Amino acid sequence: MSKYNFSEVSELLGEKMVTIGISVSGGGYRSMLSGAGVLSAMDIRTPNSENHLGGILQSSTYIAGNSGGLWLVANNLLNDGLPIYEALRTQSFATPLIEGVPDVPVSQLRATLDAQSPREYNASVWETYSVFFNQSDVEKGSLAHAFLDTFFKSKSQDNDQSIDTAPLGRKSLDFYKDLNIEVRAKKTAGFQVSLIDYWGRAVSKKIFPQGKKAIDLCLSTLVESPSFENFSQLFPIFGSVERMPGVTELSVDSHLFEFNPFEFGSWDSYLNSFVDINFLGSKLENGFSTIKTKNEDYSVCISGYDNMGLITGTSSGLFNTVFQYVYKMILQMEDLSSSLFSMLLRVFGITNHPTPDEILHPEYALYSPNPFKAISPPRAKGRSISDAPSLFLADGGDDGQNLPFHPMLTKGREVEVVLAFDATSDYENYPNGTTLKQTAKRYHASNSSLRIPAFSFNGKLKRIFPVIPSSEEFVSKSMASRPVFFGCNITRDYPSEILTDAKSIESADTSMAPKLQPESKNIHPSLEELESKFDIWHDYQPPLIVYLANYNHSYASNTSTFRTVYSDTEVLKMLENGYNVATYNNNTEYLRCVGCALIQRRAAKSSKFVNYLKQCKTCLEKFCYAASE
Repeated sequence: MSKYNFSEVSELLGEKMVTIGISVSGGGYRSMLSGAGVLSAMDIRTPNSENHLGGILQSSTYIAGNSGGLWLVANNLLNDGLPIYEALRTQSFATPLIEGVPDVPVSQLRATLDAQSPREYNASVWETYSVFFNQSDVEKGSLAHAFLDTFFKSKSQDNDQSIDTAPLGRKSLDFYKDLNIEVRAKKTAGFQVSLIDYWGRAVSKKIFPQGKKAIDLCLSTLVESPSFENFSQLFPIFGSVERMPGVTELSVDSHLFEFNPFEFGSWDSYLNSFVDINFLGSKLENGFSTIKTKNEDYSVCISGYDNMGLITGTSSGLFNTVFQYVYKMILQMEDLSSSLFSMLLRVFGITNHPTPDEILHPEYALYSPNPFKAISPPRAKGRSISDAPSLFLADGGDDGQNLPFHPMLTKGREVEVVLAFDATSDYENYPNGTTLKQTAKRYHASNSSLRIPAFSFNGKLKRIFPVIPSSEEFVSKSMASRPVFFGCNITRDYPSEILTDAKSIESADTSMAPKLQPESKNIHPSLEELESKFDIWHDYQPPLIVYLANYNHSYASNTSTFRTVYSDTEVLKMLENGYNVATYNNNTEYLRCVGCALIQRRAAKSSKFVNYLKQCKTCLEKFCYAASE
């Protein structure tokens, strides 16, 4: 074969096709636009893709995204099967994502915002409130004047113009007033809101396609779209990280949540539970509604809480830094008049006397009430959320795992290959493999508050994520400039624990305790001890990872994560470069090797792939990563 031959692979596989998952990292429009090019390369409907990677998209089952990658997932879902390159060409990216706020150095803002501890910040806020309403009107040259002048001024107008007369200022103010009006219904209904509610509406206005910007659009209703009903739509997964304010948790211990059109929950050992996404917003205890009716057999649940804008905004909450920055600046304006202060707070949906949640944690999405109240799953391990009245959810890459592998490493989904596009900003807005290392740390951890999944293989207990190169090796071997396959050889590429009783670990019979015997120690833990540390999966093999890094193949695609204005020409060039990332500039050897990667897991279990794998040997040696001895 000179190139990837989809029909030939299909014949070898027979009735059961390979289960393919696609993961798209965060990275703002950089990830969304470049990722769209990657998907287009795999779409059989894209011109000239038929003899390259075309068809892989139609053969894939799952797609997951974080932050900017999630915008692509959401856009693809909302466009109901329209080819992604066509869909994006109908959208304009010529105006800022957040009205009145140009591209800004948000990483610097983040450092500024994080300089104060929550307790210190809380005290300063309330001190501001106590003296605020006795202050004089805004004086020219003051902090407040400088802020308003910067935030609402028009480049074409004199800086001394008022908000009411400056065209851009009025447009910006109206934009935020509209956000407030649109979120007001949720507050009026008695639900708590956060700045993410407003951010979610901003995302809806700018990211969602025409006809899909409605305030009441819910994720659960999209199962009724034609492309979903006829199974031509990829199953979308929206990632997020649950946070306990004041508690620091890195990727090893973080609580990973997912939203999909049917459920909301987590696979992690602290919860391992899901709730029907239709029931978000309901007062539940142990999975049952606490709002009773006169008929004891019936209770009341809430629907409509799974707002598409809120969920999309939740997983891209890093951008809420801008909102948070503006919000904190407003609170620190001690020289504002009470009337102007009140007006600005109302623009951002905050009252003159906000709740502690609104003050302390504006960077998190607030999901209240907690749908997992009083849930105590068997064998739970990790920080419990069963007593929490509300859930605080952060950006899907908040723990450093910017690529959402977690949904693809679930036994029940049986994913065999993950096509992972990484547009993370590690060095000069290009990736250097750091997000891969963060996920590896999680699944290779020796001490975690969670129970880590592991699988049995040839008498060994193996971790479910492959060995990953260091950032130095990643850069020195130019792994960002070419596709890399991780986990090709299960024996070699996955960390393992040596077991003295292979039969017992390979079987599901828990009456026999397998022995774990690290080479350096003579330890024989009991099955109970093993299972307290690991979730042991039998008859499971983790997916091979086809890693595609954002790289300048045809265009400098290392734009800022927080750049939100692109011309039509720039959009096209970002798409084209993403296409070239996926095809490795139409490299013939690579295009053939993708077929090898797709069947690698299946081929290891069947002799009918022998001849095919002989053709794969050379290319796999080239593209597969093998850890240095």
